[in-house]
Amino acid sequence: SFSYNLIDDAPNHPNWYNSIGSLIYWGGSDTIPGPNEPGVTLAVKKTELYVKYIPRPIWKKVFSHDTAGGLFTNTEDAKKKNIYDDDADLFSVLYNLQSMRNDDGVFHFKLCYPELTQYTIPCNEWIQSSNPLLESAITGYAGISVTWTQNGIGGPFQGLGLSPPSFSYNLIDDAPNHPNWFNSIGTLTYWGGSDTIPGPNEPGVTLAVKKKELYVKYIPRPIWKKVFSHDTAGGLFTNTEDAKKKNIYDEDADLFSVLYNLQSMRNDDGVFHFKLCYPELTQYTIPCNEWIQSSNPLLESAITGYAGISVTWTQNGIGGPFQGLGLSPPSFSNNLIDDAPNHPNWYNSIGSLIYWGGSDTIPGPNEPGVTLAVKKTELYVRYIPR
Repeated sequence: SFSYNLIDDAPNHPNWYNSIGSLIYWGGSDTIPGPNEPGVTLAVKKTELYVKYIPRPIWKKVFSHDTAGGLFTNTEDAKKKNIYDDDADLFSVLYNLQSMRNDDGVFHFKLCYPELTQYTIPCNEWIQSSNPLLESAITGYAGISVTWTQNGIGGPFQGLGLSPPSFSYNLIDDAPNHPNWFNSIGTLTYWGGSDTIPGPNEPGVTLAVKKKELYVKYIPRPIWKKVFSHDTAGGLFTNTEDAKKKNIYDEDADLFSVLYNLQSMRNDDGVFHFKLCYPELTQYTIPCNEWIQSSNPLLESAITGYAGISVTWTQNGIGGPFQGLGLSPPSFSNNLIDDAPNHPNWYNSIGSLIYWGGSDTIPGPNEPGVTLAVKKTELYVRYIPR
């Protein structure tokens, strides 16, 4: 069936039901073969294929520095930089390191220098129990594959730690209680050349480098990821496009959105696990609605696959049951997404373009008899980062 598709349920026959990778339409002008139901033509417009499996440990890049992009500005900058672009010259998600311990509760690190090709393996690989973002005392060290066996003060390499004596130079290094700063992470000044920084300590050789990469090996676990927040202290979104992608590297910004990337955040069951919160509404024990839905509210107005998990506000913006969020064309002059996507009402507003209920407030949840106008909205997704 290669003239029709790639994969199907009768691979040794021209019939091509349960088609994967369809190349032509079938059963209609915009449909393709679904399952084979006797006596019924199950032509479909949408097909999804999932795999359920046990995740294996992955190597996750948590930091990289290419001096073609300059230096980190300060130690805070070195903790969190270009967090959605691990190919950036300056990249760091060290702020999230604590969530990357392995099943034994330790960190499995690999620090690499791509330029040092004179070494068979231009990396040090080891485990340690201490978090180098938080602790200067390095504990639980065990080497796995250590190319450079010496630290920055001539002792044995024992891992990395937070380095207050070197905060004017970097954030983390291999001699955290000494001003020497080899195997530097989060470098603030050049060393050894006009565009180089400290690499590993090799006796008798100055290993100044332009590139370094730090990885952690771990099994990814579900996390709550903020995908949208609105604090009206920062004003309003300019338009619906602005509400999809705003201040993507600063989730603490008053106007923040990575909704453009939402499709990549489905959970292992292929659905979205959402939590919509209103930090000001402290009169409620849990000022959030938490639920799952299969439809993508950035792309679809029809809300499908809804199941409530912990729902504080059970009513939507038109008095029906809360059923999740959807893209809301009838309200595009007011917002991007809300809980009544086929109606002009726009409660539980995401991407608000105008104020409502006050000079600096926007629609919160719909509570019968109460105007829940708010200044702050936060939307989270629970998923496993890959």
